[in-house]
Amino acid sequence: MARTLKSPNEKVSISVVFDLETGETIAAENVTVTVYDWEDEEITGIFVSGSVSVSGATATARVQAGTDGEKYKVVFKATTTNHIYEEIHYIIVTDILDQYKN
Repeated sequence: MARTLKSPNEKVSISVVFDLETGETIAAENVTVTVYDWEDEEITGIFVSGSVSVSGATATARVQAGTDGEKYKVVFKATTTNHIYEEIHYIIVTDILDQYKN
């Protein structure tokens, strides 16, 4: 289970690696990223910043914002000719990190 700890004001890049079958490829336009809160309610608009980038089997998204003390589930879905792949990354937001930045 992949996890990232971030502050509410911080933008971070998160990546997932899809376990593709031999010969399969993914393109950025075939990858979606959806963010859910801990009650599985979809969070819209404010969390994923920009578009998803893809290199080989790795997809990367830039995330921002979030509420201090909240946990979020980031779901990456990649569609190929024969399969739909899903990978999950968890984000924990805390403002404690801001206290240590100079």
